[in-house]
Amino acid sequence: MPTPANMTNNERRFSAGWQAGEPLEKLFDRLEDCYVKSIVMKPPFTMEQMLDKAKLAVQRTGLYTTVMLEWDAILEVNATWLEFKLNFAEAYDSRIRTRAGTTSDGGYHGTFNTVEEYPDNDSLASIQASMQQSMTQMHLFNNAATQATNDSVSALIAETRQLSAALRAMQQQLALMSQARPAANG
Repeated sequence: MPTPANMTNNERRFSAGWQAGEPLEKLFDRLEDCYVKSIVMKPPFTMEQMLDKAKLAVQRTGLYTTVMLEWDAILEVNATWLEFKLNFAEAYDSRIRTRAGTTSDGGYHGTFNTVEEYPDNDSLASIQASMQQSMTQMHLFNNAATQATNDSVSALIAETRQLSAALRAMQQQLALMSQARPAANG
């Protein structure tokens, strides 16, 4: 039920930024959820508002300046929500694949702060073994996080393509129905 509190909460969520450490699909899902809720609660957000919120959220991270410049060069007719999601999901996926995360993005920055106690044994060999063990652990965490992110982005891209195909089919059906309607009345 649309209440002033629900509307305010929806507007707050719609305007919230994006934390670069969280998957990009969370931003897209949140914006789409707020968009749908606004249709029920009135007044509805527009697609242009949703695009602006997403663009601003991505810009604030400072991570995708090249893709943002390319996006700004796109003709307005091609600057759709679907295209935005596809362009930035691909850029996000590429960034994850090429950088494989960082100590601040991956959530395992504390690995380097871990100190293991070796009573009466601070030899170079034990320090090297400890560092090797830490690096191995960090590598395993990195691989797991990268795989989870890649899976999420791949699922997002597949879902977006599926929704795009469904939208095109629906538009074609509506066009056929609108053409058939005047013939039936005439």
